[in-house]
Amino acid sequence: MIVRDQLIRGLRAAAAALCLSVLAPAILATAASAAGLRLTVPAQVKKGTRYTIKIHGSYKKREITGRAYLISLIQFADIRCRGSAQDENQWAIRTGSNIEFYFAPGSDPARGGVGLSEPKSPFDRSDTLRANSAGARHVCTYLYPRFTHASDPTQPIARADKRYVVTRK
Repeated sequence: MIVRDQLIRGLRAAAAALCLSVLAPAILATAASAAGLRLTVPAQVKKGTRYTIKIHGSYKKREITGRAYLISLIQFADIRCRGSAQDENQWAIRTGSNIEFYFAPGSDPARGGVGLSEPKSPFDRSDTLRANSAGARHVCTYLYPRFTHASDPTQPIARADKRYVVTRK
């Protein structure tokens, strides 16, 4: 009887430890950031036509300092987006790859003036672009807790990656 009770207690402890090991990372990730981004892009676009990129995002006030800052770019390659816009920029410089920051209001993207502040949450943004060349690409979108620039080490509080293909006519 004593052995059976000890066995049952041991099994219960093991089950509890297993549950904690599975649930704890998810709970911590949720506690770390409630921010989120969702991208909508047509899976396939014909060359020469216009298409729309839609971004839906949200954040909690406690996650930001001042205003949230959104950076989005098109990566003209069939590889997943990197962890931050700064990493994308460094990768493009290092490899000579082509990326296009398409939020550059009244600024020169070559000098790091890209992005938009998002003063309220949730937010929606819709941008229409023209597909000028064929190939697979990714839209990479990053939400930062404050204004950031190319040499700023601030990391995004949310990010999204969406692949699409531009086909010949």
